[in-house]
Formats: sequence, C-alpha cells, structure tokens
Amino acid sequence: MTNQIVTIHNVPQLTAKTRRAMLAGGFWMRVAFVGASATAIGVIQLFDGEWSALLALGTAAAGAALAALSWRRAHAALSDIDAPDTAPVTSSGASRVRSAVGA
Repeated sequence: MTNQIVTIHNVPQLTAKTRRAMLAGGFWMRVAFVGASATAIGVIQLFDGEWSALLALGTAAAGAALAALSWRRAHAALSDIDAPDTAPVTSSGASRVRSAVGA
C-alpha cells in the first residue's frame, strides 16, 4: 500500500566543508545570542538602577558589539556554503596583459 500524499525527497549527503561551515555558523549564532542577552541585561540594569550607569552602559555596549560581530561571522561562515569551490577564470584579463607586453 502506498500513500500518495507523503512524498520522499532525496537529501544529498553533506560534505565536510558544509558540515564545518554549519558548525561554525551555529557557534557564532550562539555567541551572538549571548551578546544580545548581555545587551538586554545592560539596558535593564541601566533603568533598574542596581548597577552604576557606567557599568550598565558598558555591558550594553559590549553586548551589542559582540552580537554584531558574531552575526557577521555567522553570516560569513554560512555564505561559504553557497560559494563555488573555485573562482571562474576569465580570459579578458590575460589578453590585456599579453597585448600590453607584446606592444
């Protein structure tokens, strides 16, 4: 008996490069979450008044910087998955060099 509603898709096996990129992206996303949490804690403490204003602002600023940096690193790591393994070679640059040397 077959069920026509359920479809099975073939999922390609992940390469080592893809696995590493996904692991790095996941790590940096976790670090970004820690930075965003530190930013929230700093802002809450700034308005709550338990910490000094300088410490609360420093915590919020450091958390925001950590979150932004980590987000960029995660994006860079995950964009490597879609990047081609080798850059395409164009002959236009080589012909210009030859014409300049040969002239």
